[in-house]
Amino acid sequence: MSAAQIDLDKSHIEKVLSGISIPPQPKILQELQAERKRGFPNLTNVANLISKDVGLSAAVLKTINSPFYGLAQKVNSIQQAVMLLGADKILIIVTASVLRETIRGKASINLDRFWNRATDVANICMSIARHCRLDNIDDVYALGLFHDSGVAMLARKYDNYKEVQTESNATQERSLAQVEDEYFNTNHATIGFYLSKSWFLPDEIVEVIRDHHDLKQLFQNDEKYHRRNDLMAVLRMASNIFHAYDRVSAEPEWAQIRDEVFDQLGLSESEYADIELDIHDALSKNR
Repeated sequence: MSAAQIDLDKSHIEKVLSGISIPPQPKILQELQAERKRGFPNLTNVANLISKDVGLSAAVLKTINSPFYGLAQKVNSIQQAVMLLGADKILIIVTASVLRETIRGKASINLDRFWNRATDVANICMSIARHCRLDNIDDVYALGLFHDSGVAMLARKYDNYKEVQTESNATQERSLAQVEDEYFNTNHATIGFYLSKSWFLPDEIVEVIRDHHDLKQLFQNDEKYHRRNDLMAVLRMASNIFHAYDRVSAEPEWAQIRDEVFDQLGLSESEYADIELDIHDALSKNR
């Protein structure tokens, strides 16, 4: 069954999740989403909700003060951060922080390093979207944060998950998702799909998470999928830029998809090189 054929049939969910329990959406997110759905969200209420949690407050301030935002002065209060970022972006940042706290504990990989990588990819997605003047930058940030969330869940369940990653890194023929399927009869893209669906992320984000390692499903020809294709292109470009920074080499799949990514985003090779250089510089400053 291809990734695009996955649905929410209960029996199928039980099979593909292989006993992995999808955590329910925490109460703080439900409250923030309810506020966001109002015609005019009360940003004071949003700030007050976040301020009740020291961990969430710290995550919001760390995010807004990162080099990717390029603010002239440091932001020191949640109220100021909420006013600058708005309800949509704040909700995404809080979701990321809550997700990180929800999926933690003993695992076969370093989860702190994993979540730091997810944040870096999210920031890179945001930078690419700004450069390409795409709409709804908040969505690409959320996509970067959630796209590999299934990795953390697999690493918590399986003691040999690190070995699976190592095997995937050693081959150019198979993606991580394909190797995961061979070992576990499921993969991180599938699990991330159900998690993001359960946490009420927008449908286009959910679909991209589901398909981002399925090379046959990366891009859809119909114009109605243009927005989805933009999200996919941004994610795969961001992931490759981070991979090149972290491991000094392109992702194994990049050579097969780079032309499609450039076409979708209207980029040339030289423009890509300039973007990559700027992002690598920002990543270095954020260390």
